[in-house]
Amino acid sequence: VYRFSDFTQSIYPELVRLDPYRDQSFPPYANFPFAALLTLPFVMLPMKLALVMFLLLFVCFHFYNVYSSLAVKGSSCYHGVIIISCLTFPFLITIETANFEVVVYIFLSLFFYYYKTKKYQMSYLFLSFSIAMKIFPAIFLLLFFVDKKYKEILYIIVISTLALFLPFFIFEGTIKENISGLLGNLSIFREHNIIGYNGVHYGHSLWGVFKVMYYGIIELVFDQPIKYITGVKYFTLPYTIFVLVLTGCITCYLTYKESVFWKRVALLVFAMNLFPFVSGPYKMLYIYIPLLLFI
Repeated sequence: VYRFSDFTQSIYPELVRLDPYRDQSFPPYANFPFAALLTLPFVMLPMKLALVMFLLLFVCFHFYNVYSSLAVKGSSCYHGVIIISCLTFPFLITIETANFEVVVYIFLSLFFYYYKTKKYQMSYLFLSFSIAMKIFPAIFLLLFFVDKKYKEILYIIVISTLALFLPFFIFEGTIKENISGLLGNLSIFREHNIIGYNGVHYGHSLWGVFKVMYYGIIELVFDQPIKYITGVKYFTLPYTIFVLVLTGCITCYLTYKESVFWKRVALLVFAMNLFPFVSGPYKMLYIYIPLLLFI
């Protein structure tokens, strides 16, 4: 029932009408406008063909990305490439759900490729687009900060902001209606996935760990735990402060201690996955980035 559901039940039907934010269907479309803009070429096709092309783009890029890292002096290593590429939980769950995260993964992989090869203009362009699609890649601004590339940080902020708001012009309805619809959809997402229990299943965020502990304690202590479940919302601010403090510690560590590139990237990827309130299973796909850099 849920196979490819993120694409077939959310992305495609919402965008084919060019009205993703004013529609009151469930689940609500909570992706940012730039994500919708990049998905439009797929929704111009019939749904099944669009799904195939969407997944084929990801599979081809991912396979090449792994192969280019594993190939040693031109020798063939297809068995290793197939195992590492296709037989891992992050890959399988991403294919299973057909989540939009695959586009962010491609852009972030390109960002790190160009950053590593010191082609900074291309690198900050791809990072800007990644941030415009999902806000959590903004943590990689710390790479530019510790390398004292402050001008590039400004460029990224400007480009990502423009990419975030300009696509509103292509949707049905006024810009005000679409912004209001997006904020409403994000509010629904918050109630179901951050405050509610939906964000826990298959997730790997620290907030999810806290919610499991909180719900367990509530059920042990109170006879009617359902009355106290929503009390978890009072811990969102302390958790945000906790995450900001940890981010500050990571910044200091990267600035004064760690100089190995793949280790820097690994630490930031782990933070990107663990710190948000919700981290779906497909976000584990980003662990490929430091792994391949290490190889």
